[in-house]
Formats: sequence, C-alpha cells, structure tokens
Amino acid sequence: MPWKLIFFLLLMGLVVFFAGFNLDNSSDISFGFHTFEDVPVFLSLAIAFFGGAAVTLPFSFRKYLSKRARPPKLKKENKRKGKGPHVPTDSSLPTLPH
Repeated sequence: MPWKLIFFLLLMGLVVFFAGFNLDNSSDISFGFHTFEDVPVFLSLAIAFFGGAAVTLPFSFRKYLSKRARPPKLKKENKRKGKGPHVPTDSSLPTLPH
C-alpha cells in the first residue's frame, strides 16, 4: 500500500481545510519599507513555510555532497581473511653486531 501517498493526500486535505476556514481571516504584514494589507493568514503561513524550506535546502545538499566527495575507505585485508598481524621471521630480521 502506498503509505507515503496516502499521508501526503491527508496532509494536503488538512491544508485545504485550514485554508478554507481562514479565507476571511486576514492581517497586515509590514516589512518596514512596505506594508501588505489584508493578506490571508494561510497565505502568509504558506510563504513562511516554503521560505524556511528554501533556507534549509542548501544544508541538506552540503551534507550529501560532502559524503560523495570523501575517498572510499581502504579495506583491511588481514582482518577480513582471518590472518593475524605480520610476524617477522628470522630471515627478515636485521642482524645486529654482538
């Protein structure tokens, strides 16, 4: 069952329901240099939501790109094959003067 689609449709139904009940509710939004008058509440909330999503979007791409840019980890063959650490033999040891 496509649960993500059902959840998305229910969420959109709630948004439409909220917008329908708030069509008469409006407010003024001031940016200091300009004032928007009689802006519906649901429209100002939708703009704030998408503005917040746009601000966080670069951070999510930065994390994705940093994972891709890393060099792959080298495999440790000794541990994977079950071999222990390298133990030198007598022929590989340097001879020391007595």
